Amino acid sequence: MKPLKTLFTLFIVISSTLQLYSQSRGFVREVDMNADIYFMPDVDNPSDMRRLTTDPGIDNHPDVCIMQSPPYDTIVVWSSNRTGNFELYMGKLPDLEAISTVQLTFNSYSDRHPHLSGDGQWIVYSSKYRFEPAT
Repeated sequence: MKPLKTLFTLFIVISSTLQLYSQSRGFVREVDMNADIYFMPDVDNPSDMRRLTTDPGIDNHPDVCIMQSPPYDTIVVWSSNRTGNFELYMGKLPDLEAISTVQLTFNSYSDRHPHLSGDGQWIVYSSKYRFEPAT
């Protein structure tokens, strides 16, 4: 099975009159030979760009979910090779590098391209896992 392809995600909040209310964007930016995750809370104000990760590993493929029920956390999932192999991580804004960061997958295969469900309860991702039957 081929892995799923990913696109940058644009998050849109729409008011009750269906007019565009605000837009935010999570993206990856390379700085000093390190790919990290950034967040722009309002695309109309690009000067308010926040660096979310600072680990020396490659952090990429972020997906953000703003919880619609208490505690109204903003959850981010991403893939990173912090341990030498791409695994999935999850954290909460405003500080992904705080103790809220959790490694979600632990295997010898590359796990990438995470996508959160609308309610933030499920994650779909691609993996380089290949079934090898015992001989």
